[in-house]
Formats: sequence, structure tokens, C-alpha cells
Amino acid sequence: ITGFGTSNTPDSTLWRATQISISDWDKQRLESERLATWLSFLPMKPSTRGLHWGWTAKGKERKAKMRQWPSESAARRNAAALELRLHQEGWLDAKVQPRWIHPKRSTTLILDVTMGQRWTIDKVRWKVGASGLPLGALQRIAQLDEGMPMEMGRLVDAQERIAAWAQSHGYATVHTGLIAYELDTLGQSQGRSATLEVEINPWNPAGMPWMSEIRDTLALLPRPHPLVRMGQVRWNGETPGPNTEQANLRPDVWRHAVDVAPGESFKPEKLSRAYRGLTSLNMFSRVNVAQSLRWDTAAQEREVGLPGAVVMDVDFLVEPKETHDIAVELDFIRNDARYGPQLGITMLRHNARRWGGENAWFAGFGYVAVAPFANFNREGVLNSGEWSLSWRRTRVGIPPISLDKLLPSAAPKTAIEFGWDREIWPEFTRSQIHAKHDFSFTENPSKGSVVHISLIDVSLVNLSNRSVGFVDWLEDQENPLVVARFNNHATLGSSVSWERRWTVGSWEGGWEVQASWAGWLAQMLATRRGPSSWTFDDETGAWMVVEGVPVVQYGRGLLGFHGGKATRWHRLRRAFNVRLGMAQAGKNTPSLPLEQSFFTGGANGIRGWTIRALGPGNLEGSALASAVQGVGDIRVDLQHEWRFLADESW
Repeated sequence: ITGFGTSNTPDSTLWRATQISISDWDKQRLESERLATWLSFLPMKPSTRGLHWGWTAKGKERKAKMRQWPSESAARRNAAALELRLHQEGWLDAKVQPRWIHPKRSTTLILDVTMGQRWTIDKVRWKVGASGLPLGALQRIAQLDEGMPMEMGRLVDAQERIAAWAQSHGYATVHTGLIAYELDTLGQSQGRSATLEVEINPWNPAGMPWMSEIRDTLALLPRPHPLVRMGQVRWNGETPGPNTEQANLRPDVWRHAVDVAPGESFKPEKLSRAYRGLTSLNMFSRVNVAQSLRWDTAAQEREVGLPGAVVMDVDFLVEPKETHDIAVELDFIRNDARYGPQLGITMLRHNARRWGGENAWFAGFGYVAVAPFANFNREGVLNSGEWSLSWRRTRVGIPPISLDKLLPSAAPKTAIEFGWDREIWPEFTRSQIHAKHDFSFTENPSKGSVVHISLIDVSLVNLSNRSVGFVDWLEDQENPLVVARFNNHATLGSSVSWERRWTVGSWEGGWEVQASWAGWLAQMLATRRGPSSWTFDDETGAWMVVEGVPVVQYGRGLLGFHGGKATRWHRLRRAFNVRLGMAQAGKNTPSLPLEQSFFTGGANGIRGWTIRALGPGNLEGSALASAVQGVGDIRVDLQHEWRFLADESW
């Protein structure tokens, strides 16, 4: 097939690719990303390569579409779609002609494009007086500048921005259907420019069903858009009082989640926050916010002089979950030291103590190891277990701060956790008892900026069942820093972390900053204020919480920066990761404990190597005796990856 006018028998080779050929490429100054976008919008796609699992419905559908043959109808549809797209982006004179070529036992569709000159907007005229909306604010929000390309997508975006701005400022009767454009392309067709007229129509009360009871015809004439205020605020059809408990929630929790009140200006973003706040409580199986405009004859309209006011009635329709729940989950544990599958069971108590939080009891067992799937012999399986028991309570707010003083958009939460973990290593068994009290809040909702602060982070670590070989290895170590990494110890500390999303062009990713510290305050109080019965280590001077268990001191910081970007091929994605970490042991602690150290390789590092298998680099052989290979106090990771999506059915 060579064009629209010829209908030959399709070539026996598959249709492998589609290309756009632009005759005046240099004049248009187009970027490659725009061409990739145009190709993605074409309705007919060439044959695809890749894995498509046939046992899923989506996989079967994709497998059937893998083989595409050249056809005249496919060429026509793609040419027409591309030509329409060019017209919508301002190239009103563009023409597209398809043709097929057959390089190297395959077929490629070529779309020859003659672009012509791109049309621009020469002048912008506004007609907004009858609507009552401020002209200056509309011009700033719309971003319709003289000289801009006559692109339909940008005009539609401007409509949506104007309507969103009007509604966010209380003009709930404004919508995109009232924003009209008129383009004059005849007067200046030789210069390929046009005059754009933007008109925002006034409010028409006669067209509103909820105004049908008004008999005064003068009141129903078109007039400026009124500022809408909140009317009735209901919960499942009932109006709550100031001290009424709804869905067994405390009144202050309800007021915090639903920060709307009758008589205030209507703000759509407040209702959106209320919806997110109720959903985040995890105690409702269904949340719906019903809105309806109403003409309130008892209210006094202030803006347009009507005998009444337009109000927005809101009804929060919720369906509570069962008070108790149970879940069985198969998860994949991936920490800096070990990874593997974990089977767990969680029992939940929703809306614990009416604070909108949860009580959670968790028990789990995992096959977790440095290299869990390397072998399945008896010794490997028995030395790769991990047991976990924990209890965690969450609630809305940050006591003792009153909920009324916290912004609902901050989503403040407090958690208390107690737990026990037991890890079986080939060399020893590591048991830990921990307790934690922390809270979190959102600093910037639009950027996903969240702060976590752990005021109290206490743990007690015990290494038992040490193998004979491991004990002999420790005794042979001349460096006490190596031995100290494997001591029993207690941690009394705190931590803070901050994370945030970022977007630059087509790249998107996130920041993460962590800092933790432990031992200094506990050591100081024990030294200066502790009773005489308390004991201290003879060599390091560390406070011994119990016999053989000193308090460790350390400071630890970690900075993470990661991002990703889609490529022209939808199955391939670029990604990078930068991770910088540093930790320092305190005065009374010879070296960092094993769990506070940094590791090379493994699931969270350079994944081509197992944990502690990467290195030692240019470290001299004589220096290996003074360190544990693959474990350190400083970490620098720089990664760049190409990630391939094997199958889209999952």
C-alpha cells in the first residue's frame, strides 16, 4: 500500500513502526517529545514485542494485538488523527499523507506532514462585565497572552482554570459551559493570526431547577453571579449539634475532619479536605459528599440584591466499618540487612476510644535472610527465620495540643507501638524488644511534604545462640571496634524524618531526609542524677541498664534523592537514586551497633551483589582485620537504572 489511492494486497511482513516525516522540520523547531506525544495519540498501533501472559484477560487481549499488518484503513485513520491534532495545536494549514515502506523484512508507516505556518493569537478581548467577576483576576488566571499559539488545548485549560478559580472564591454558579470563545480568523488570515474574544456569561436564575418556586419574573432575569455561602451541613441526613457524636466519633474529631460551618463562604477545597479527612480515618467503608444548591428565602443576599440567597447544602453520607477486622497478608520484607517473604496476621479495632484511629495486633513469620533463595537445604532454612509480634495504637491529633488548633490539612496523627522481633542468623539469634512514640503531620499537602518525629524510641537488643565459629571469630579479633558491633545493648533515643515529592519537566521523584540520635541524654542523666546502685562499664564508662547491656550513643543521618522518567517506549523507564549516609558513635560507645551501621549491596543498595558482598575496593589486606567487610559508618550510593516493564497485565 503506497497511499490513499492504491489498494494493493498487504505485504507479508508485519507492521513494525510508525514515523512522522516533516518537510519543514528546521523551520518549525519542534522538540522530539512533541513528536513522541503525537505518535502516542495515533489510534492504530504497529506490532508490539514483549511478554504477554495468556492466562489473564488483559494478557489475552494484548497477545491478540501483538501482530498488526499494514492496511489502507489503518493508514487513513492515523493520517486523519494526526492532521486533526495539528489543527488543534494551531497548524490550521497542515496536511498529512501516509505511505508504506518495507525495510529489512518489516513494514513502516510514514506520515508525511506539510506543516505550514502556525497560527497565533494577535489580540485578546474580554467581555465579563455582566458576570460580575473581576477582570484583572481572570486575566491573571487564564494566562491567555497575545502572541501565543492558537492551541485548543491551552484554551480548554484556561476555561478550566477560570471556572476553578471562580468556584474556589465562592462563585459556585460559574462553570466551563458559561465561558465562551470566539476566534476571528478572517480579518488577518494572510498573517496567520486571529483575534480571540473571551466572554463569561452572567448567571441565569430562570435556568436553575431549584429557582422554580420564585414567581417574580424580574428576579429571574440574568444577573451577576452571586457569592454562594454554606447552607445546611448534615451527617447522614441529620444536622449535628455542637456536642453531638456522629458515627461514635468524638465531637472535636468530627469538627477537625469536617471543617465547614453554615453561613461561611463556599469553598470547594474545604469539602475536598473533609472528604480526605474522613477517608483517612480508616473507619468508614464508604464516604460520599452530596452537594446541592438551594434558594434560601430567609437569608439576605448581599451581592446582587435578590430577596434571598443562594446557599450550598452539604450532606456527608458515611457507612461505618465493622468495629473489628482481621487480615492475613503475604508481604515482602526488604531492609538494609536482609529480605524475604513474610506471612502475617493483623487484628484491628477501628475507631479505638472514639479518636478515629486504630488498635492493631500483628503476628508474623518470615523466611528472611541475606540471600534467602540461594539454597533450600535444612541448615539454610532453619537459619533464615524471623518472628514478629507487635501492638500499635494510632489516633488523630498530637496531644496535648488541642485539635481545634491544628489545621485539618496537616493530617496530624500520633502512634504508640510496642513489639518483639526475633531474627535467626547463621551466626547468632538476634532478639529485640522495642517501644516507640511518634507523631506525624503534613507540612505541604500539594507537594506531599510529611514530617515524622519520634520522641521516644527505646529498644533492647540481645544476641544469643552464638555459633562456635562466630564466637571463635570474635575472640580472634584484635580490634575492639569490630567486637563492639555485636554486643548486647540498649537504645534510648529519638528521630526525625522529612519526605517530599518533586517534579521537574517530565522527571518526578522524591526527597527523603532522616536523622536519629540516642544515648547522650540517658548517659548524662545516669552519670549526674542516677542513684549509686547504678553500674557503668569499666572500659567505656557506658551506663549498664542491666548486667551486660550498656546504653549505646550514636548520631545517624541519611539523605535520599530519587527520580524517574518515562521514555518514548512506554515499557522502558529511566530512574536514578542518590543516597548519602553518615553515622558516628558517641563517647562511651566504641563503634556503631550492627543495626545502625550501613551495608553494601543487598536489596536496598547495589542489587547486583548480596549484602556485604560488595567491596572492599582498594582497601589493603592488612586493614581488613580492623573492619567487618561490607559494614561501615559512611555510605554513598549513586545509581542510574533502566527499568523494563515485562508485562502490563499486572
